Amino acid sequence: MRQGAGSLKYILFALSLVASPALSSVSTDLKGRVSDRLGHPLPGATVLVKNDSLAVGEPGAVTDADGIFRILRLPPGGGYRIRVTLATFGPVEFSDIELVAGQTYTLDVVLNPASEMKEVLRVEGHADVVDTESVVTSTTFSSEFISGLPVLGRDYQDVLSLAPGVTDVNGTGNPNIHGARDTDVITLVDGVNTTDPFSGYFGQQLNIESIEQIEVITSGATAEFGRAQGGFANIITKSGGNDFQGSFKFFMRSDRLDGDGAGIDPPELRAGLGEVQSLRELSFTDFYPFLALSGPMVRDKVWYYLANEFVQVETPINAVSQAFVTQTRGYREFGKMTWQINQAQKLALSLSVDQTKDANQGLDSRTAVESGHTFKRGGPTYTLKETAIFSPTYLLESSFSWFDNAFQRSPTLDPDTNHNGVLYVDNRPDLGGNGDGFNQARERDPGEDYDRDRAYDLFEDFNHNGRLDLLFGEDRDGDGRLTPPGGCEGSSNEDINCNGLLDREYDLNQNGIADPDEDRGLPGVPGTAGNGRFDSEDVNRNNLLDTVGNSGPTSFPFWNDRNSNHIHDPGEYRAPLFPDRDYTRGAFITGPNPYQFEDHRKRLSLREDFSIYLDGYGGTHDFKMGVLYEHEGFDRDTQQRAILDIALSKGLSQAGTIQEGGTVTAHLPTSPDINNTAVGDNLGLYLQDTYKPLPNLTVGIGVRVDLEDLGSFGHTPFDPAAERRVYNQLMGLTEVEFNGNAELDFDNILEKGLQNSDPLYTTGAGNMLHLAQVVTELKTIAPRRFTRHEAEVQIQ
Repeated sequence: MRQGAGSLKYILFALSLVASPALSSVSTDLKGRVSDRLGHPLPGATVLVKNDSLAVGEPGAVTDADGIFRILRLPPGGGYRIRVTLATFGPVEFSDIELVAGQTYTLDVVLNPASEMKEVLRVEGHADVVDTESVVTSTTFSSEFISGLPVLGRDYQDVLSLAPGVTDVNGTGNPNIHGARDTDVITLVDGVNTTDPFSGYFGQQLNIESIEQIEVITSGATAEFGRAQGGFANIITKSGGNDFQGSFKFFMRSDRLDGDGAGIDPPELRAGLGEVQSLRELSFTDFYPFLALSGPMVRDKVWYYLANEFVQVETPINAVSQAFVTQTRGYREFGKMTWQINQAQKLALSLSVDQTKDANQGLDSRTAVESGHTFKRGGPTYTLKETAIFSPTYLLESSFSWFDNAFQRSPTLDPDTNHNGVLYVDNRPDLGGNGDGFNQARERDPGEDYDRDRAYDLFEDFNHNGRLDLLFGEDRDGDGRLTPPGGCEGSSNEDINCNGLLDREYDLNQNGIADPDEDRGLPGVPGTAGNGRFDSEDVNRNNLLDTVGNSGPTSFPFWNDRNSNHIHDPGEYRAPLFPDRDYTRGAFITGPNPYQFEDHRKRLSLREDFSIYLDGYGGTHDFKMGVLYEHEGFDRDTQQRAILDIALSKGLSQAGTIQEGGTVTAHLPTSPDINNTAVGDNLGLYLQDTYKPLPNLTVGIGVRVDLEDLGSFGHTPFDPAAERRVYNQLMGLTEVEFNGNAELDFDNILEKGLQNSDPLYTTGAGNMLHLAQVVTELKTIAPRRFTRHEAEVQIQ
């Protein structure tokens, strides 16, 4: 039973005392000291940074009285050039410097007098082997490293498991870190959370060509990180630069190039069973084209970066009893525009879109390909990021992001297998529905062919003896079964009451008016008596009980014996519309998959990070404080249909037929159509300080508070003891047939209820004495309705 929105609130308070830097997780800082060759500080020296391949608009800094300089928030990557100049001193230029996300690059510069230098001194830069200011355990992979990896697939998740302590044994793309749950890994793209707000797994596929660096944080994360206990995948995307660049890559694998791609698995993996004959006849192709373009829109001011990717992966599967190909198709698009408003302010707008479709899912050796399902996922993520540098010691970084992804599971085979637009007839009384709002097994779309014999059932009991006499030719449709009362098939069959007679009302006095004694209706046809008109089964007035149009009374209308074998072969005649097929479990599973859903998962993220650098108060301090607000939403529509379990019984046949018997168990969902929603609000506050009381000692202090408010639909709690009492009361009124259907009516009800009679299933004067008492008890036990949702019935 669903209830109103509930809520869950909790507060997480974290305090850390570690050596950790207070820098942005998606950028890097450059700092250092400029001195002469005697070690004396040189104030007023100018430090300029340049990178033609990245969106860097030549930021710079001037050294202070102690010769110290600091340049904040540089995008990570390689190819940096740093030039240091000062009047009366020779300039020094460093080249080929690579900045790594999450680390502070320290560069100490020594200048010589200009009189001793005739040209610019160029030095190749290098990074420190050990970052002494951080104890964060992390592994960083650059775009150059990723492009050369010999990994199968082009997903960023393939890279994460290369970091120490990270595993993905089931290959889902959701790794665990140091044994934590795979839902405890947060994926950040340019500092913005892209984790699925519903499942906790990865929420979006990324274009691997758009990734500049991937940092996998496995332990020691600072206070700016939250909402995860396992670790973080911190991804930085590429930006355009002043140089136009383009690249195209193409990867392909095909059965034409890889003849053994659909080969047999080792026998020990399949208990000695071999491959199905059709396995090596399967066609498959893996196809990965990439295109990336970047360059300036306005040189030194506005840059762009675009990356496009198409993915097709086809995998042949040997399921022993059958062979099939699972297929993944999709695209991944990424675009970013960066605007250097001025030397101290930068704005970046990015869009990441993905769409993935996985076909032929949920299959095995007992499940037909038509009974599988297709899974779709994807959608856009918009991110707007602004960086404002007020001074070399004050910086504000603001982020806004909107994550909107849709997930869908749908059956491979359309549930409306006869394509008449009807799945259930509960709301169609004309087709046998009772309108109680519950889709029962008998309310599945019957089509026109109730018994699925591909022939129209007509009236057959011409001698009215209640059985099928084959010697007298009563089996008109050749199904070995007597057509039951009212069982004539076909929406246009004129024998509405299935009595073999052309019934009609006559104007006996020929006055043109349907008088009361004339308007008595057609036998067994409701709605025809007293309707003020003369009813007739002969719609086309040809004096025949036509099955379809003017075909006459035949189970095989418009038959054309094309092969001249005198047999009504399928395709040679007009066949009745088949019923919709059900998901049927027997020796082999067939029919449309009974479970499907469609949902949206959204997240609005707002983030502010403020950094302050102070020199004094017992040393230097790198303060960082921030606030993060995330609003998440989930909305899903779920549909479920009946599942049939078939068990045939050899040697048993039904009375009056030559068909074998057995049982069909119909598993019916209580609510076939369900909508679930959930919302969540998350607020995170943090403050951290990287304190250096001595040049060779760093102390990190951080505190973080997380507030979360969740609301969703759910189920009301219940008391098992009380539920058992209700069950016992019901069984006391209508006892279950425990002894193998002893009454041979297969209704699961023993005709012994209150005082050896069951007023729910039998009638009589004696039952009326107890009916009032039973109704009173039922209103107390089941105030809405008394419905048996699952039952076994004999095959008819």
